[in-house]
Amino acid sequence: MLAAVLAGEARGDEGWVRGETARLRVDVKEQPRHDVSNGAAVMRLERLADHHAILTKTMEGTWAVLAYVPSAHMFVVGGQFEVGAWLPLDVISYVDEKDGAIRQARHNEDWMALAAVPSPDGRFIAFVGARGDEYFRLQLLDTVNDALYELGQPPAPPPDPQTTVKGEGHEWDWGDPIDGVTQMDPGIISFPDDHTLRVSFGRDTFRARAKHRTTRSWDLRQVVAKRRPVKVTTTPPGPTDPAAP
Repeated sequence: MLAAVLAGEARGDEGWVRGETARLRVDVKEQPRHDVSNGAAVMRLERLADHHAILTKTMEGTWAVLAYVPSAHMFVVGGQFEVGAWLPLDVISYVDEKDGAIRQARHNEDWMALAAVPSPDGRFIAFVGARGDEYFRLQLLDTVNDALYELGQPPAPPPDPQTTVKGEGHEWDWGDPIDGVTQMDPGIISFPDDHTLRVSFGRDTFRARAKHRTTRSWDLRQVVAKRRPVKVTTTPPGPTDPAAP
């Protein structure tokens, strides 16, 4: 599930993610069931000083904290909702650590991701994502500016030599057969520092990563300064948005 995939160093005792003045946790209360329920989760935001509850909210779907962004004093949370038989990450929201205000990301409509890797400072999140009926791509979310960028082809999914499920033509690819949120293996998508994204490519199969690899790096300051983000249309909050009534 998403919470297990995205558990990271920012998590403290009992699943809390610490910010500068508050801490946030999300507990899954109901697992999703295909064609029956999206599941349910409870989000809790507390002040660090006295553990006073700033926000307690029950939400449809299964959710997890993706990152804390010190420069913006906010947490980034992601939700999973069924798309056909798939269970991708397909909603991103921002939670203000001071008052618990929740803001929906602009690119949520007609978007999904099957892998997510945050930068050390939470400013950026690398996704293996897709928009509409497009192929899965390597994407970058600038959480501070709520801007999504397309970077190119993604690396292959993590190998699973025990699998009996393969895609059409025995392919091993995102969406076929990988159809849910997946934890990337170490060193494939990484952030050596807050402003650099490094991705490792090879002729990987479901059995193993290739030994011969090519590495590509992006200076994320240049990405933000010189590239145009994905054009999106802002829509009112819907039932899959935790900010919705």
